[in-house]
Amino acid sequence: MNNKNYTYIGRVKGNFSKIDDLIKNFKNVASKQVLVTTDENTLSDKSEVTKEINQRINLYKSWGYNEKNTVFYQVFNHQYPDIFLPIINMTGLKKAVSSFITQTPGNTLPMHQDTFINFKLKNNIDPKNADVVRYMIFMEDWKVGHTFFIENENISNWKKGDMIYWGDKYHLGSNAGSEPKTTLNITGISDSNSIHNLKNPNLVF
Repeated sequence: MNNKNYTYIGRVKGNFSKIDDLIKNFKNVASKQVLVTTDENTLSDKSEVTKEINQRINLYKSWGYNEKNTVFYQVFNHQYPDIFLPIINMTGLKKAVSSFITQTPGNTLPMHQDTFINFKLKNNIDPKNADVVRYMIFMEDWKVGHTFFIENENISNWKKGDMIYWGDKYHLGSNAGSEPKTTLNITGISDSNSIHNLKNPNLVF
């Protein structure tokens, strides 16, 4: 994998069978999320998180995104801690949380920059703190139509278990193919023991 705009950490190995089963059954175990909604009253409180989300939603609407083309399915680590915890522990991130996201064909997570504002507020972290990072693991081999852009660089031909990190770069994920596309995110506080800072990280969970 070329890596001008991101860091290729390596290929994760381990027993994927339980999470594979979740992914195969995603419509029954995952929460259906709609990134862009036409309901103006959905996010009406005045919190910092809500303000940021509303700004993004309004921007995406202006680009033409709507509740029909920004759907994804998500499962969180607190729902299946025994499955997610070994992967979280492998990363060396502190206070880490994880989830997998499945996009069905025709859906896009538009270009955006991660700010982790919700994670930072929950953990009483300064919003300007740059030590909060996100890793992503591709959960299946790449298929035609599955896209992940970081800045102006398109990633393709990934293999199951490939793990990347892109800092604060702009990125998007889209499924213009014929099969669901699933990735797994781990978000947490980094230090010198986090795997992207190690020369020879142990990528086995």
